[in-house]
Amino acid sequence: MKEKVLLALSGGVDSSVAAILLQNSGYEVVAATIKMHDFSESSINDAKKICDQLNIQHIVIDAKQKFYEIVMQNFYDEYMLGKTPNPCVLCNYKLKWQSMIDKANELKIEKIATGHYAFIKYYENLKRFSIIKSKDETKDQTYVLWRLPQNFLVRTIFPLSDIATKAEIRKIAYENNLPSFDKDDSQDICFIPDNDYRKFLKEFNAKNDLPTIGDIILDNKKVGAHSGYYNYTIGQRRGLGVSHACPLYVKEILPEKNQIIVAEEKDLYNKGLIASHINLLKYTKETFPEKEFLVKIRYKDNGKLAKCKIIDEKLEIIFAEPRKSVTLGQSAVLYDNNELIGGGIIEQVIE
Repeated sequence: MKEKVLLALSGGVDSSVAAILLQNSGYEVVAATIKMHDFSESSINDAKKICDQLNIQHIVIDAKQKFYEIVMQNFYDEYMLGKTPNPCVLCNYKLKWQSMIDKANELKIEKIATGHYAFIKYYENLKRFSIIKSKDETKDQTYVLWRLPQNFLVRTIFPLSDIATKAEIRKIAYENNLPSFDKDDSQDICFIPDNDYRKFLKEFNAKNDLPTIGDIILDNKKVGAHSGYYNYTIGQRRGLGVSHACPLYVKEILPEKNQIIVAEEKDLYNKGLIASHINLLKYTKETFPEKEFLVKIRYKDNGKLAKCKIIDEKLEIIFAEPRKSVTLGQSAVLYDNNELIGGGIIEQVIE
């Protein structure tokens, strides 16, 4: 009797090919599409077509209310605090994986699988799981997986781990006549398809009481007015409406004062940061080595070396060279060569 695996199937090319690879490896695949918002309907229909073609059982997990409460509410709340959140990091940890694990338990299935670009490694001597970067560096998704705990990783399979490139995945899909072979990759934030987060915040605020105009401050002096601090992100240059001898950028957002602090580019660099909500993979907090790791401070960041240590349940990161525009709410993610070490949520900047 074949071992069953519950696959998160979005209807895209990656999870579709993951289904084929799992079947080829001898698994009986049960596919689950997670309904998270109104934009999910087309994905559900696409996933159903693929399951029909591959003769796979297809189920829909309705997580719309949980997605609203866990991901969308947090996204709104963080912006109201002057931060810039990573909704995909939170969603993977608290919603996608948890929903898949819950459904797998209900169906008495031990393993779950996703179409993420990553590889899981187990250290027998440490009794711990780690995540290794994808072979295709341009598609690597480990940055959004750093919060996954050990009890999730022990049950997770990444079928695409041995695939070298996206082109190879599309080739497999084409050769198997999958309708998803030329489907575009998903972009940006799934619940904001037009990428207009400011519009989303306004629509999400049912009371229509978003913060109004306030002061833009340069060197402790008012130099202009902003249209609501939630409309700005750290490092932003355009749309400030302030004339100055040199270009100005958002350096800090102060919700409690309804102020935006701006500065010249030379004043945007930070010595380090403090991160909370730490999750470690290979190491524990007790075995974590005080050493230099490559640290990414945003999703598309290539990363830079930094000295890292744990102090009072928080991660102190001191950069080898100052980094520009460290942003509260983003994830600071640690790597040792191609291995994901862990990460935390940036809660404080060290000037």
